[in-house]
Amino acid sequence: MKRAMDEGHTHYGEFAHIRELREAIAEKYGGLGVDVDPDRVLVTPGSTMGIYMVLRGLVGPGNPLVVFDPCFFGYLEAMKHVGCVPVPVPRYVDEDWAFHKEDLEAMVTSETRGILICSPDNPTGAVLGEGELEDIAEVAVERDLMVISDD
Repeated sequence: MKRAMDEGHTHYGEFAHIRELREAIAEKYGGLGVDVDPDRVLVTPGSTMGIYMVLRGLVGPGNPLVVFDPCFFGYLEAMKHVGCVPVPVPRYVDEDWAFHKEDLEAMVTSETRGILICSPDNPTGAVLGEGELEDIAEVAVERDLMVISDD
């Protein structure tokens, strides 16, 4: 903190957060094959605030949003404040909290706005595998859904 003060970092920063951090995040995703513009990266003080901001901008009252069940309670609170409707997709504890693609497909309607994912997951600790991520991506592309990801 002293070094930052000595370097003149004593005022409020940019709303989206410091440029170097946003560039590092974009670079990380670039290494995963996803083209991310650092100017479109927003760093928030915790995931729940970020999810809330995304929901306020992209999901309206009454719009269904797919979540995996169980789901972090903070997401449900953010959804409640926005007025969108959580649509739970079951996960199976005896299968290490995996979900079935057909369950996901069955929960998506023409009104569904997107899919909210968290990996590593809160509250289960499960990590989405490559196959599960591919299933989510396939459904999202086929149904023209956004994927909101809490990494």
